[in-house]
Amino acid sequence: MEIRTLRYFLAVAELGNISKAAVFLHTSQPNITRQLKDLELEIGKPLFKRGKGMILTEEGHYLKNKARQIIDLFDKIDSDIKIINMGDDKVTGTIKIAGGETYAMNIIGNVFKKFHKKYPLVKLDIYSGATNEVIKRLEKGTIDFGILIEPAPITDYNFLKLPCFNTWGILMRKDSELATRSFILPEDLSGKPLLLSNPSAHTNMIKIWLNKNLSDLTIVATYNLIYNASILVKDGLGYAFTIDKLINTTGESELTFRELRPKLISYLDLVWKTEIALSKAARLFLEEIKKEVIKYESILD
Repeated sequence: MEIRTLRYFLAVAELGNISKAAVFLHTSQPNITRQLKDLELEIGKPLFKRGKGMILTEEGHYLKNKARQIIDLFDKIDSDIKIINMGDDKVTGTIKIAGGETYAMNIIGNVFKKFHKKYPLVKLDIYSGATNEVIKRLEKGTIDFGILIEPAPITDYNFLKLPCFNTWGILMRKDSELATRSFILPEDLSGKPLLLSNPSAHTNMIKIWLNKNLSDLTIVATYNLIYNASILVKDGLGYAFTIDKLINTTGESELTFRELRPKLISYLDLVWKTEIALSKAARLFLEEIKKEVIKYESILD
């Protein structure tokens, strides 16, 4: 099974049409058809249902997911190897970072802005996802760094504590009952419809703060990214546990944010795999991040 064949298969699977895939890949339809037949013979199962368009079979769906992971990893390795022997003035490639929604991305952006002036051929690729998705990508080697919101399994990786933290609170409508409070106490949420983030570590942290079992809460929805949850809050579904500085609550916004009391904060960590060597671009970027952390610590001292 060759990478080229997987690229052909993936193009047809995503575009749903051999002719469109041929145009996209700059090759002929007969060539793609032949490659797909050979792939199906090698696997021993049909990957598509032929009809109006190319519809994936169950085996096809499975291979599509795996093929994307394989190709992403292959492309990353290929890019990293090509730049190993380049001088610093010719450093190129893409630094891949995955993380949950957090204001810590402001640090990444500020550092990369200066970094990009020094190494203009390097690009930044950001993926936003929940903690479990970030860890999956780290384990598969398809990203260089992850940004994890504590509590998180940082001891399983190399990690650098970032000079910032998130403050937890409640996102709500400005005309809601609790919007008149300066802060939110655990008892304020008794019987209130709640939206919780999916990652279990954060859910457990909130449960400890509330001093209640999840079964005692009125959970109306769970979410992994706050933007869609904020729409549900705006529509009056309930109160969302989230961190600060993610949703605009100023001006004409219908939403407002109130911190929790006792105060609940989560620190942030930049993590990378211990046994995987970073690319030259990623190593240089990490050095710049470390300088930023040291600079911040010296200001505090």
